[in-house]
Amino acid sequence: MGYAQRRYQERFIGSVLKATLVVGIIRIIWHTPLLAYGTIPWSSYIFGTFALQIICTWLYNGAGASVLMAMIAHLFSNVMTATMRPLFGPADDQRYWVIMNAIEFLVALGVVIATRGRLGLKPTNDRAVANSE
Repeated sequence: MGYAQRRYQERFIGSVLKATLVVGIIRIIWHTPLLAYGTIPWSSYIFGTFALQIICTWLYNGAGASVLMAMIAHLFSNVMTATMRPLFGPADDQRYWVIMNAIEFLVALGVVIATRGRLGLKPTNDRAVANSE
């Protein structure tokens, strides 16, 4: 994530959200086996992955372009799924994914609103000049 996120943020100087969208697409492709093996439903595959990408981008930028916090968030997401999903019976599996996706979406939406779409990316002189043109 770190290399791609940094490169796309440099490429799309005006919008960190565009960079996050591109890296989110790459992340979706990377996680395709989870969908193919039925580990996660398509809704979580698409919406959950994008929501987590927004959160991870915010953590990555907030940590000064360090992937450590994003990796810990990804680990936390996996641990939550591994520990919380078994608490739901097979009949409630869909309910689990709806709750999980709703939480991820609301947190991602809160991050986007709170950071005004900057996702923790601090403006530099190069970015300020490019944005003013």
